[in-house]
Amino acid sequence: MSRKIDQCGRCGLRGRRRSMELLRYSGIYACRDCNNKSEGYATLLNYRRRERDVDIVADFPTVAKLRVNALHRIFQMSAVSADSRYVLVGNMGIFGRIARNHGIICREVDILEDRREVLSQAIDALPGENLTVILYPGKYILPALRRLAERSNQPVILLADGDAAVDWKNEIPGILTISVELPRQHRRDMGAPAIAGAPAHENGRHILENY
Repeated sequence: MSRKIDQCGRCGLRGRRRSMELLRYSGIYACRDCNNKSEGYATLLNYRRRERDVDIVADFPTVAKLRVNALHRIFQMSAVSADSRYVLVGNMGIFGRIARNHGIICREVDILEDRREVLSQAIDALPGENLTVILYPGKYILPALRRLAERSNQPVILLADGDAAVDWKNEIPGILTISVELPRQHRRDMGAPAIAGAPAHENGRHILENY
């Protein structure tokens, strides 16, 4: 009788399993690959590796500032699935055309619109049936996130770090956070122009401290 292939219950990596030894030393029941990953990022990896649907709402200025690779496969999989959605909000210029060519829903923001309100509307439009990733750390979207958490039976992952992550978890119990682990844009790949933005860290400060 062949032995079933191990698969980490935290990050979904095949060939690995969670370790009681790591639990004793780090307090995280994880495999060696995801021991140093946040609960939010490990959960996102788990859903992707098990081919489960993920909804994404991303704020383009935030993505640009942090140099997140918005076209990375971990995000783009939501754009090609009929049962999930990937929404990018903001004024994207030429990048918007590239994103649309990859199946991403691009919501341009009019000069008279509040981008934060458009983000809230995009969150409210989600059915809550899939794991949801929100790439915007501002508190303006708190009411929309609360409504999403109430109607969703799947985890919600939010871009936040440091004290802000702690505050969000106090505001919405059960919410997961994700931060510096996100795939970064290191070069001009897939035909996309380099996105101008500040470095992920500056003088050791938290990357999201200005929100």
